[in-house]
Amino acid sequence: MVLRGAHATDVWMDGQWCRTDAPVGAIAVTAASDVDALRWRSDVPIETVHLFIPADTIAIAASQLQAAGTRSHTTAPLVSFADSAVSSVLIGLLQAAQQGAPDLYASNTVHWLAMHLLLTQRLEQTGEPVRTPDPRIERAIACIHQRYVEPLSLAQLAAVACLSRFHFARLFRLETGMSPHAYLLAHRMQAAKDLLAATDVPIAQIARRTGFVRAAQFAVAFRSAAGLTATEFRQRSNADQAELRDRGVHSNAGKPPQR
Repeated sequence: MVLRGAHATDVWMDGQWCRTDAPVGAIAVTAASDVDALRWRSDVPIETVHLFIPADTIAIAASQLQAAGTRSHTTAPLVSFADSAVSSVLIGLLQAAQQGAPDLYASNTVHWLAMHLLLTQRLEQTGEPVRTPDPRIERAIACIHQRYVEPLSLAQLAAVACLSRFHFARLFRLETGMSPHAYLLAHRMQAAKDLLAATDVPIAQIARRTGFVRAAQFAVAFRSAAGLTATEFRQRSNADQAELRDRGVHSNAGKPPQR
């Protein structure tokens, strides 16, 4: 998780560099064998915190979820995402370690994190069969993640997948449960939410950074997707983060926050 110094991160995955913005508070989850190299670009000092979750901790958490009748569908983790619950727990864990908390505190906290990440589809459940994604659709999805600011058309994405527009649209929906346009819009909205929650960038600039030519178009799309305006979302996010920080500072000797 990024503690200080917003920057751009390049991750070498599946034979190519994937670029993502890493604002303060951004979180990344990667399996040990998934990432071959990382590189950072920043004009300011960068401070991050790294947490290793053992494979057996993930397996135990997955087994407990299954025993409780809870099963999540696995998805490929994003290179960077925002999660206020995870941010709060990581900050609290770092503070507890600095204050000399016992290993039991860390192990229980890491167990909760593993369960939370499994439930929110940030980790794959070990031992669960995971269907191999179609590489053609994966290429199109990677293109969306890297170029979502651009006015990507169905024809462009189909060309990336080396499929006809009709076949691509049909296969994309089968793979993701969404149309290519809906997926692109959802990714833009998530990027906008991340920027609203983690930065003070003006909303008009966020609109441009997430692929919207006009701020009015962004405002309509955001309200439709989030159920509130961008300003309201930022205010609510800031209030939630302030509350979580207060809990982490004043009561991090107890259990991790419950969902």
